[in-house]
Formats: sequence, C-alpha cells, structure tokens
Amino acid sequence: GSTSVDVVIPITDDAIDEPDETFTVDGTVTSGNTSNTDPSGTVTITDNDGAPTVTIGDQTVDEGAGTVTVPVSIDTVSATDVVIDIVTTTGTAGTSDYTETITTVTIP
Repeated sequence: GSTSVDVVIPITDDAIDEPDETFTVDGTVTSGNTSNTDPSGTVTITDNDGAPTVTIGDQTVDEGAGTVTVPVSIDTVSATDVVIDIVTTTGTAGTSDYTETITTVTIP
C-alpha cells in the first residue's frame, strides 16, 4: 500500500566556498507496471561556506630596499578564482618615492 520510499545519499561537507552544485539520481524500473522505465531526479547542494575575505598586508620597508613585497590573501578556499585589481594610491609618499603600480592578481 505504499506510494514512496526514501533513498539516503550522504553529502560531504567541505570548507570550500563554491557555487551551488547538482547531481542526478537515475533509476531503472526492472519490475512492475509503470508508465516510465527510466525515472530521474536532480539534487542541488547549496553551499554553506562563506565567501572569502581579501586581505592586503601592511608592510614596512627601508627606503634603500629597492622593492617591497605585499601579500594578498583570502581567508577561505574558493572553488572559483578570486581576481583582484591592485592599484597603488599616493599617501604621504609621493610618486617620486615609489613606482605607481597597477596590476591584477589571481588567487586560484
């Protein structure tokens, strides 16, 4: 007298920010009288991880150093590339103190 049963499929929790993902559950009717012999359903997994936060690190550098390396990072792994446009902005140091820099960095 039943009209349904439940199929339990384990879902893996990860720590990666990612878009919603889907997979298909397919069946093949091997016995019984049905109007369709190949039913199918879709499962959508919604992400439960927050989007990453970008940090550009502070640095102190001696005037004679020649260059400074500034770290750019994210706090959460992401399934999609994080692309950041980097632009230097004059503060108390003028453009005679450093070379203006415009670049794009990608954290895969």
